[in-house]
Amino acid sequence: MKKTKILETVVTVLSILIAGCGGCNNEKVVVKPANIIVLLDLSDRVSVEKYEEREYKERVKEQVNDDKDNCRTIIEVFNDIVRKEPYSNSKSKLQFFVPEQQGFPIDSELKRELRVFEEIPIRNFSRFGNLQGEVTKTIDQLYGQVLTTPDANFTGADIWSWFKYEAKRYLDPKSRNYIICLSDGYLDFDKEIQDKRKKGTFIVINEELRESDDWENKVRNEYKLLTPSEADFSLYEVPVKFLMLGIKDRIQDGSLRDRDILNAYWIPWLASMGIESSGLHPSDFGKGEIASFLEAPQ
Repeated sequence: MKKTKILETVVTVLSILIAGCGGCNNEKVVVKPANIIVLLDLSDRVSVEKYEEREYKERVKEQVNDDKDNCRTIIEVFNDIVRKEPYSNSKSKLQFFVPEQQGFPIDSELKRELRVFEEIPIRNFSRFGNLQGEVTKTIDQLYGQVLTTPDANFTGADIWSWFKYEAKRYLDPKSRNYIICLSDGYLDFDKEIQDKRKKGTFIVINEELRESDDWENKVRNEYKLLTPSEADFSLYEVPVKFLMLGIKDRIQDGSLRDRDILNAYWIPWLASMGIESSGLHPSDFGKGEIASFLEAPQ
């Protein structure tokens, strides 16, 4: 009799536990949609008119191709994301932006065409293909304009002001936000423009700083980038993540000092806005690495 009661008790407890676990397994983890922003630095880093030597002109053309390849790869990874949401229910977005630059204004229609992937939902594979064709054509057109525009027009892409005036507008607290910046990292301008700008809205890299034993302290204090008051994303539930592709040293002496200096500027500045840096890297990033950054479904 006692054994029967014990058995009944065990069966009852197990039934409750199994029912409870079954309920747990049925609960779906809600994954926030991805909000991907790509900043295109269309400054003299991709202008062949800046250089007289054939060798440097070829490097610039190579950089242009690297940028366009990375844009296409980002679109492919974005396709992997919305395909599995799926298309008909997708809420993820991908938008390309060109930070303002004196001397190289971007037509408003081209700006809109760079943001066609903000459409929600994208609906189906066919629609995705049409949008992909539009934005790829626009990116090719913009880089084509850069290659044929006189170098004097490229006074410096104002990435700092994009974070001040535009970031809050396009980042979404209800999404997983990712910023990919295609740039060499040199946030500076022509001298006549830089002389008029507020200190802390551009990066200072000169021979004095490169040769200083105290360069880290100077970057951290004297030259540090200011935090735009309008750009505080520290309270976002999912931290905003940042990745730079295209980092290079202007000084080709093998010292790699500029890479260190640029990291010392960018990473604390991003952190001051509540943005997590995933590093400043060269352009040779593969699809797997970009997918890993964007946490694309495998």
